[in-house]
Amino acid sequence: MIFEIIKILALQVENYTDLNVELGNIANVDSQNGNGLNNRTVVTLVNYNEEGTLRNVPNRRIEGDRSYLQQPSVSLNLFLLFSNTRNNYEEALKDISKVLEYFQSHRVFTQSNTDYNRAQYPNLDNFQFHMDLHSISFEDLNYIWGSLGGKQYPSVLYKLRVVNIAEDHVIDQAGILGQTSFNAQNSTQNGGNQPL
Repeated sequence: MIFEIIKILALQVENYTDLNVELGNIANVDSQNGNGLNNRTVVTLVNYNEEGTLRNVPNRRIEGDRSYLQQPSVSLNLFLLFSNTRNNYEEALKDISKVLEYFQSHRVFTQSNTDYNRAQYPNLDNFQFHMDLHSISFEDLNYIWGSLGGKQYPSVLYKLRVVNIAEDHVIDQAGILGQTSFNAQNSTQNGGNQPL
């Protein structure tokens, strides 16, 4: 689910901005594995965390006359770094500005407002996530680029909220109590207020 969402997001940015957008690890840009990342806008997952406010969602669903118990879904926030690896610094800044402009006008993504190949991603039947610009301190920025290899590129960090990850695995199932009946005759014989 994480791969599919980030890949679709990268395609949306590429289609809107006409940039060459690639999903990849920006730390590999100078290595032999990173040849396809040169002169592109690279999307890198740098961190994630669980959305604590959505932790206590119901984990029981009802279909017909059956009740199904499942593990609760995990709601994640993904921190995505959009970096531009052009050799021309001015052009790299222009490309990052295009990414900022795109997300300024496209903040909410759903299945209905996102153009993607549905046959290629059959597990994405219903999604909604939001893109928020995530500002960080110079110290945190230095730490991120230090952990990614030290070479800094023009970049912007976004927080993608919320990706729900759930496995369709049933732990337990049971029938549902449909209706109860009250026998007035037994109640009268027992004095009306004694247990049956």
